Amino acid sequence: MSLSRDELARLSQLLDQALDLPRAERAAWLGRLGEADATLRPQLEAMLAEADDETTGGASEAPGLIDVLDALPGLAGVAAEAKMASADPGLRQIGPYCLLRTLGQGGMGTVWLAERVDGALQRAVALKLPHISSLHQPALAHRFERERDILAALEHPHIARLYDAGVTPAGQPYLALEYVEGLPITTYCDEKQLPLRARIDLFLQVLEAIQYAHARLVVHRDLKPSNIFVTHDGQVRLLDFGIATLLDDGESPRSHAPTEWAHAPMTPDYASPEQIAHQPIGTSSDVYSLGVVFYELVTGQRPYRLPRETRGALEDAILGIDPTKPSRMPTTETAAAQRALRPAGLRRQLRGDLDNIALMALRKNPAERYPSAEAFKQDLKRWLRNKPVHAHPGSWWYRTRKFIQRHKLPVAATALAGTGMLAALAVALDQAEAARRESQRTKAVQDFLVGLFNEADPARAQGRELTVRDLLARGERDLQARLVAEPDLNVALSGVLIDIYDKLGDHKPTLPLAEARRDLMVKSHGEGSIEHAQALITLAHVHKSLGHHDKSLSLLNEARPMLLARHPADAADLLRVDQAVADNLLDLNRHDEGRSLLQRLLPSIERQYGPDSYEVAQARVRLATSLASEGRKEDATKALQDLQPLLEKDWRSEGMGAAALRADVGYTFWQMRLFPEAIRTLEKAIAELDRLAGHNNTLSIQAGRTLGMAYMDSGQYLQADKIFASNVERSRQVYGHDDSETALNLSFHVMTLNRVGDADGAEESARESVRLAQAQGSSLSASEVRGFTRRLASALVVNGKPEEALRWFDRLVAEEEAAGQKDTRHASTLMLRAGALNALGRGREAGLAGEAAVEAWRQAGAALGAAGHVGTARAQLNAALGWITAGDTARAEPLIASAEKLLQDHHTGPHPEQQLAALVRAQWLRAVGRSTEADTTERQARARYRELAGAEAPVPLRIVL
Repeated sequence: MSLSRDELARLSQLLDQALDLPRAERAAWLGRLGEADATLRPQLEAMLAEADDETTGGASEAPGLIDVLDALPGLAGVAAEAKMASADPGLRQIGPYCLLRTLGQGGMGTVWLAERVDGALQRAVALKLPHISSLHQPALAHRFERERDILAALEHPHIARLYDAGVTPAGQPYLALEYVEGLPITTYCDEKQLPLRARIDLFLQVLEAIQYAHARLVVHRDLKPSNIFVTHDGQVRLLDFGIATLLDDGESPRSHAPTEWAHAPMTPDYASPEQIAHQPIGTSSDVYSLGVVFYELVTGQRPYRLPRETRGALEDAILGIDPTKPSRMPTTETAAAQRALRPAGLRRQLRGDLDNIALMALRKNPAERYPSAEAFKQDLKRWLRNKPVHAHPGSWWYRTRKFIQRHKLPVAATALAGTGMLAALAVALDQAEAARRESQRTKAVQDFLVGLFNEADPARAQGRELTVRDLLARGERDLQARLVAEPDLNVALSGVLIDIYDKLGDHKPTLPLAEARRDLMVKSHGEGSIEHAQALITLAHVHKSLGHHDKSLSLLNEARPMLLARHPADAADLLRVDQAVADNLLDLNRHDEGRSLLQRLLPSIERQYGPDSYEVAQARVRLATSLASEGRKEDATKALQDLQPLLEKDWRSEGMGAAALRADVGYTFWQMRLFPEAIRTLEKAIAELDRLAGHNNTLSIQAGRTLGMAYMDSGQYLQADKIFASNVERSRQVYGHDDSETALNLSFHVMTLNRVGDADGAEESARESVRLAQAQGSSLSASEVRGFTRRLASALVVNGKPEEALRWFDRLVAEEEAAGQKDTRHASTLMLRAGALNALGRGREAGLAGEAAVEAWRQAGAALGAAGHVGTARAQLNAALGWITAGDTARAEPLIASAEKLLQDHHTGPHPEQQLAALVRAQWLRAVGRSTEADTTERQARARYRELAGAEAPVPLRIVL
């Protein structure tokens, strides 16, 4: 008997009612069915009988209850499809969406391409419609609700967004999802014929998205290429979290009825062993599926060679057969994949680390896989950078070889030049490993290596390219000169490496070295030992260099009692700790605390190192910088004048430290708004840093940010833009494309791109910086991430997208208020938010918001001197723009007049911002009917802006940045 869509829906409702009743009451309930449902009684009786057979273990030749239930969604879906396909186009509507065409159909429902027709935001969506009768199956209905709740909570650039969810008056639920135009990741890579490294870069996006979901306790459970799309611009989108599992939902897989496992949502080719075995599912299951996708991405095949192509053979392989190493897979893939994946040398690229990475993700025991998608991602990034991967057994020689591969260029730049030197170093390290059994020989090799690396110190090399002979001769002399009792070679070598990295300004590689050094000290000498304290001090220094000031302070506070208790006579270590504490306090803008401590320490520093020492110069520059940061220009100027004789000394023996000290002085000049002095000092420092360490070094990148800001604050926007663009490229070379430092430099570049008229470039850089920042997790502070967001929102206003910008600004305001961040950054957020409101035509709101920003700037910027006054002027101009839009010219005029005076008084010379004030004045003149005067003022201001900035002023002017 053929049932209509409505009959199927009613049948499912009745079946649910009957199944809720005790078995003894069902016959009476059937007898009470009304005439309208009488035609469904035979089907209900048969299905209830099947339910009794399944429960009691009885046999039946008729289709089982689960089979009948599974058939219902399909039947209803076909009926719905037929009805919609034949309906008048005007009737093909679900809620506010008009259905255009089907995109696909599965067991739960159908996905349509649709568009919104109720006058709201128009965009194409993928509209998922669960089969109506499936809603009356508790498991499938629950699964649909879970999909809606999960997707609503997931907001990530690589996860398809949930735009809307609802139920029509007829009871049809729907999910409106982001419509992703693209290809499955494997197809995309094959069609583009991407090389191996490009495939891995793409896969890293997948891992970022999955890690984001896992951090929110969401497991996908069905990761496969068809659920991982790549858009035409190379961006990954993860699809279909409809079968995801919330880890804290209180459900255990063992609690489900056995029959549900026959229909457990998964794709066998990509399923984990625990899915096949019907065991509890966690994030490790996704890691396994990611391993299968990765394997297929780099080889063109899946991991198992099956004796027969059956479901049973596949499940046996997943549960009991070790996958073939990727590098040993036969080349049987399609011609397209073969062209893309089998270039010369691919097997060599896969052999070793990539084999181990893939196989670690595919281990049978979940506990032996990567513990997270982030760990999987980090190992791939290590491979891309020639660093040791965690999937490798980790032999001493393996790590040494990786160090040499990774530092071919940096080592060459600091005098370890030529392959002969690399070979000599490898031999020496190999000898050191074998020499552990003999103390005198171990010490000899250690001293050889220490001398070798010290000779590579830029302070000694001074830019000279030392030959293999130079270094070996020095090492041989040291070998013969110093033979003493054996120390711990690992500790000594790690200390040398940390020291050399520090001199190069490259601090990221030192963090794992410093952490390992601390752990080794605790193991060898015990907790609380002087060695433990010294290792904590080193680790705190590394964290400080990486900008982790709170963590650094915590480690220093942990070390200080150990020094006092174990070694009170060692004043040098205590002084080192207290100096580091003062530096961290200053970097955290706790200027009063930090400066007070450093001033108390200065006599001790002079006694320890000498009154004319480099260490004293460092401390006194820090004091001057702190004064400048608080707007105390006169005090900072006097401090620098007093310091001048010391700065004029020849610090060549300090190598890069001397150049870094010069860059610190340049930073101080910038804080004092002495822009020509800052630019001159910073350019000289960067040139010296580049001479000593090569073009791509971290200290030049840090100094480059200050140099860019000095050019920008002085109104030289084109020159600032060149500096920031160069810094982005340097950062990508030094840190990689996905690093937090690269994100930071991209975000700084946004400021000048906005000012030179490249609105599209500003938005693109801003979005990329925010994406990278969100992917970095704890490596960036919440305040830093908010800074990235603030610059993105400002770029959106400039690029004509004020509505999206306002959403970002509203979120920023809430976050800053919750965090108690009522400083100039918060004042900037309020000011820029006023500009977004003005761009939306909401003049009165913009005026009020701008005036709130003026007050915030006056309070937060009061201690900053000129910089605070300039910030106040910008806020006044944004408030004035709002009042002009609102037609309240009387309220706008005094704001403009005040801003004009502040900009005239506190800019050291002609500046483009003064011309922006003139453009606001022109708008006011036009609003009060003085059109001729307005036209003249605007024409002159735009010409002068072009002359000063080298770029066009915004047309129309809606926001002052």
